[in-house]
Amino acid sequence: MGTFPRGAVRFSFGFFKTPQEVDAALETLTCLTRQTSPLTSRNASVFTLQSIYQVVEAEKALQRAGLAFDFIPVSKEVNPECGMAIETSAQETRAVRALLA
Repeated sequence: MGTFPRGAVRFSFGFFKTPQEVDAALETLTCLTRQTSPLTSRNASVFTLQSIYQVVEAEKALQRAGLAFDFIPVSKEVNPECGMAIETSAQETRAVRALLA
């Protein structure tokens, strides 16, 4: 998925994890994301796609175009078909929208 150089985090919670441990992990991840993502200002646009295949193709197209973007997780309530979305700065919203159209 092209996670280099930023990396990726995968959680696998077992049966014996407490709700407090899960909350602590999510709080830590939230803090890290806010500190490291260049797009975390509330002045961003989010694009949801219909499948992981479309996410991968969008990643390739955005990289070729030199546009700044990030992947963010999306809950099944927001998009039941695909668990990823693309976040981009407000300044590049039109260019990203045109590229993904």
